[in-house]
Amino acid sequence: MSAKIDFTDATGAATLECKWPVASARRLQNWQPYRRPVGEHDHELGTGRRHIWPHRTDKIASFEIAGIPNTDVDIAQRLIDHLLNGGTCALDTGDGTHTYSECGLAPNTEPELTLEDRTALEYRFRVTLINLGSSASMLCEY
Repeated sequence: MSAKIDFTDATGAATLECKWPVASARRLQNWQPYRRPVGEHDHELGTGRRHIWPHRTDKIASFEIAGIPNTDVDIAQRLIDHLLNGGTCALDTGDGTHTYSECGLAPNTEPELTLEDRTALEYRFRVTLINLGSSASMLCEY
């Protein structure tokens, strides 16, 4: 099963995914999930112990999609624009278990698209998403 990001912008519905022919190669790469409490915090003067007054806990994951052909660069650029403008997307990790129906760009991050293979004209998409659709941590189990 292939990992993918689905989104709908002003142009219409689109999907960004790796186009490599081997299914096991179409996984998300460098998956890094984490939870982060958001709120005012400070440290005790005497002990250095941290105290926080949380407003929420962000469920976040950073990852990459490799093997994006140059014919899909327009889709990747549309997704970047969509996320930077506050749009949401759906993430299917491709592990057969974990899907996230409403994700947005994580605070203080920006998506990135880089040319990875000059011969094959393949790109790599990097992003950090926040799970807006549920309170579940973002997991991916390959």
